[in-house]
Amino acid sequence: MTFIVLVELDRESLHQLDLFRKRAKAEPQVRQCHYVTRDADIILICTAQDVRAFEALAHGLFFENSNVRRFRSRWRWSAPRSG
Repeated sequence: MTFIVLVELDRESLHQLDLFRKRAKAEPQVRQCHYVTRDADIILICTAQDVRAFEALAHGLFFENSNVRRFRSRWRWSAPRSG
């Protein structure tokens, strides 16, 4: 399964952003990490075997991180078409 996660941080200093990005990139399930504007600070593209595996990732990466104000996740229904 592929999950798209919008993450809002409490503090966006360069140091805090760097810490979060390093932590996210250390997770094998995190495939992409983008620093963005508007509705979120960071967008992650993650993969997991199932929802329970994603919950385990979310627990360690978001719930246990005091700098994560909020996160919203979506899972992808279908793969993009090519051609």
